[in-house]
Amino acid sequence: TERQTRLIKGDSTFINKLHAGTVTEPYFDGNGTATLLMYGVAPDTKDGHWHGANCTGATPNVCTYLFMLLGADNNFTYTQADGKFDCVAGTASCDQLTK
Repeated sequence: TERQTRLIKGDSTFINKLHAGTVTEPYFDGNGTATLLMYGVAPDTKDGHWHGANCTGATPNVCTYLFMLLGADNNFTYTQADGKFDCVAGTASCDQLTK
């Protein structure tokens, strides 16, 4: 995995962002610093799509992503400090998505 490759190279940091930084560019492409997916995910506001990426803070970054499901946004956050990508409990279908 990407994380294992970093550790083997002696880099214990997590990826700082999961996309290039604009809401129209593909998500989860590793921001050109690492390969997460071979092809990024194009954002869209239709059901079954990711959209609304927003990153705040310097380092570590906290990025929020929205996943549309059944007409409702499900909030996910990526935190650089611990490398966690979590669905925010209680928003739309997050509880069902993360079972």
